[in-house]
Amino acid sequence: MSKITLENNLACTVIAVLGDDNDKESKEIQFVEPFNFVVSWSMFASYEDDDISIEELSIKQNISYQKIEHLIRNYINNSIWYEPDAIPVIDAHFPSSQNVLMVTPGTNVMHIANCLFAKFNSICDDYITVCKLEVQDSATGISYNIEDYDGEIPAILPKQENFMGELSVYDTPWWERSDVSTYDNRCLSKEEQDKVRSNLADSKELLEEDFKQIEKDVRSYMTVTKESAAEIIDLEQQRVKNKKWTPKIVK
Repeated sequence: MSKITLENNLACTVIAVLGDDNDKESKEIQFVEPFNFVVSWSMFASYEDDDISIEELSIKQNISYQKIEHLIRNYINNSIWYEPDAIPVIDAHFPSSQNVLMVTPGTNVMHIANCLFAKFNSICDDYITVCKLEVQDSATGISYNIEDYDGEIPAILPKQENFMGELSVYDTPWWERSDVSTYDNRCLSKEEQDKVRSNLADSKELLEEDFKQIEKDVRSYMTVTKESAAEIIDLEQQRVKNKKWTPKIVK
C-alpha cells in the first residue's frame, strides 16, 4: 500500500462563553474570552494498484483537503465556543447570533483538539485519513497534539448519550457527522425530540450543501492527467476569480 501525505495549518479565533459553574441552571454570562489558535494537520491518501486510480485518489484528497479548510475558515473561525453546562446561557443570549455555535465536552484545548481530529476524519472521503493534528494556543504557545494513523475517534470523547443525553437533538455528536455542523443540543421531552428530529431530517440537505458544492467544484476544476493529478488546487482563488458560490452559515 502506498501513501500520499499532505500537511497544512490555519489560524482561527473562537470565542469562549462560560456560565456559572455553581449554578447549572443560571442563564447569566460569567465570562467571555477570545482564543486564537493555529490548527495544524497531516492527512494521507492510501491506495493499492488495483483498488483506485491515482487520478480519482487525487480528487478525493483534494475534496477532503478543501472540506477541512472550509470548515475551519467558515465555521470554526469566529464561532461561539461553550460546553454543555452553558447551554442555558447560549439559549438565552445567542439564539439569533450569526456566529456559528460550537459545543465541546469542555472549553479547553484538549477537548477542541480531539473534537476537530474526529470531525476532520468524519468529513474526509474514503481512502483519506487525518493522522496528526495540533492545536496551538497563540497566547500561551501551548500545543495539544493527537496522532493516530487509523484516524479513529479519540477515546476521550463521549458518546451522545453521555454528551447530550437521551433527549439529544442528534443521534450522534457533531464530530461524528459528515456535514458542516459543530452544534448539539438537548430537548425537554420525548415529544419535543421527535418534532425537532423531524425538522432536522428536512434540513439535512442544507447541512450537506457546502461539501457537495466543494466536491462539484473540485471535480470541475481539476485536470485529471498524470502531470497534474497530485496538485492541490486553490478553491479560494478560483471563487474570487469566478465570483461564484458564497458559503452559507448554518446555525
